[in-house]
Amino acid sequence: MKYEHENLFFKSLVTALVKEEDELNELFRNNDKEYQKFAPAGVSCLFETTFVYITIKQLLKDRFPLVISWEHPYPNDNYKKADMALLNSFDSKDINTLIEFKIWKTEEGKEIIEDIEKLNTVENENIDKYMVVIEYTDIRIEENKKFLEERHNLKNKINKYTTIETSFFENNMNVQKHMNIYLVKV
Repeated sequence: MKYEHENLFFKSLVTALVKEEDELNELFRNNDKEYQKFAPAGVSCLFETTFVYITIKQLLKDRFPLVISWEHPYPNDNYKKADMALLNSFDSKDINTLIEFKIWKTEEGKEIIEDIEKLNTVENENIDKYMVVIEYTDIRIEENKKFLEERHNLKNKINKYTTIETSFFENNMNVQKHMNIYLVKV
């Protein structure tokens, strides 16, 4: 993915997550008070596939210059699907970039390694491979970025990263946590 496409992709991703966070917070606030007793108020209640969906919507709103494909087959294995692919054109089906989305849940990040290994099965050097890693934490992003780089041999591969705040349901109340967002070039 060209540098300017990478920038627009990341900007669209973050915009989508911030908008969804704000909308969900407002919807829960403006509805029955019972939601306050058990429901997460922000994007922390979403699944990876939903993150892909809202990102695709924002990419389309931002007129992303590459063709966006959801659950796209890997070029060397039609049984494996990438969460998202960016194609050079509709006609050629020429894959520019494969992207996997992952919510970082385990302390050591084994789920991240599994998707990196999946992406590394693609040997075509003309296809860029990325991961979007989403993490809910109380730890600042710099510490966890360093951990990811060292633990998973990702030094100089986390191209972009940022933190937004998300509402999270914990100990019977909504609390604010960091949502760290990483764009990793594999």
